[in-house]
Amino acid sequence: MPTGQNSLDAARWQRATGGTGALEGTPHNTVHGTIGGNMGNYMSPLDPIFWMHHCNVDRLWVVWRNMGNADETNSLWRDFTFPNNFYQPNGTPISPIVRDQVSTDALGYTYDNVGSARVAAENAEVAAGNPLRGTVLAQLGAFSAVAGKVGIAHAPAHKARNAAAPAGGATYVILDGVTPPKEEGVALKVYLDTPKPDADTAADAPGYVGEVAFFGNHAGMSHGPKTVSFVLDATDAAKALNLGTKPIQVGVVPYHLDTGKAAAAVAIASTRIVTV
Repeated sequence: MPTGQNSLDAARWQRATGGTGALEGTPHNTVHGTIGGNMGNYMSPLDPIFWMHHCNVDRLWVVWRNMGNADETNSLWRDFTFPNNFYQPNGTPISPIVRDQVSTDALGYTYDNVGSARVAAENAEVAAGNPLRGTVLAQLGAFSAVAGKVGIAHAPAHKARNAAAPAGGATYVILDGVTPPKEEGVALKVYLDTPKPDADTAADAPGYVGEVAFFGNHAGMSHGPKTVSFVLDATDAAKALNLGTKPIQVGVVPYHLDTGKAAAAVAIASTRIVTV
């Protein structure tokens, strides 16, 4: 849902942005950015692979629900209408409502393989609450994410000691106000307490949190938001590091999805470490 949404006014909220979670940031954005071309921007439906990609994202929603998770019940989400955004084959415009789109059975199709998916499983494990309303463990001011540069967040000792979150809880890293890079096909790797991480730092490093990518925000894309926010699950990394009472380091590394090499610096307005 868009940040601050308080009505069903499509003119105000349809293109407003909110925090980008794991499924949207990766694999949704990553696949768009890795393929590039039309897939890297809002012309992506012109690429035939778009339909397979979004079909799989839709399937992951079903997988997630089959694992015992429930859809959002907030009426600002369920009752939101997209006026005249879609068309019947004869050209007649239609205005779908979200609540009518949540069941594949009702829409007339099902998926064969909805038994498991890594992303869905990870989301299910940390579905303890809304990270945007969690307890702020530490916060960084504005910084520029470049390979080898690590920001340091000073957390109160009694909070840092609980950084791994209580049983059943979760820890998140939230990147707020990220200025999209001018280049397409750029992603961000995020690490906790990892000395000078760079584009070659392994994803199996104890402090690796995850990565997120951008979609439709690079130079020349006028429809994209000026800044975006990302929410990453850091529960496993926080537990593995046993952060204790020391200051918490957050490293964010921009890199090119196609080559794996370091990309230009990306500006981040603030970074929060939150427990739920």
